[in-house]
Amino acid sequence: MPSPPATEILQRGKDLNNQMVGETSAWVGEMPQYAKRVEIRTVAGVSTIYKAWAPYGSAEASSVWMVQRIVLDGATELDVTDGLAGGEAGQFNYSWTGRAGHSYS
Repeated sequence: MPSPPATEILQRGKDLNNQMVGETSAWVGEMPQYAKRVEIRTVAGVSTIYKAWAPYGSAEASSVWMVQRIVLDGATELDVTDGLAGGEAGQFNYSWTGRAGHSYS
């Protein structure tokens, strides 16, 4: 039996290492030295995926997170935009709680 889609497995704002199974486990291998957060929001057929990494024990409101945003077109499921808060990898200067308001490029 195939694995369910990732959107059925993920729990908003939880560590992926404790959630991903089957074909979706590819996300687990990303940056294992950091705590991870993920959220999927779908509005009017457009899905926005937020992924973030920070040192273990970091508060979600602290500006110590690297945050990525991926926007998918619901009709085609193609990556429409993909960017990091601040525009550069390795910038751990953003909060998880402020993810919707950050500038991405």
